[in-house]
Amino acid sequence: MRKTVTLSIFSFFLISCVSTTPPTSPKEQIQYIDLTSDDKKELVNEYWVVEKRQDPKYPVDAA
Repeated sequence: MRKTVTLSIFSFFLISCVSTTPPTSPKEQIQYIDLTSDDKKELVNEYWVVEKRQDPKYPVDAA
């Protein structure tokens, strides 16, 4: 009985380790946007869009 339980636990552990795949890294380089130059000031407004604004639940004086 002990041999069966040990073999079952070992096989479960082995199967669970084999079933996971390592994460793949992206092969392309990330193209960053330069938002520091003066000619790209309008891109800042398009890049940062506030979709939902939530006010804090505590009073400002308590901060």
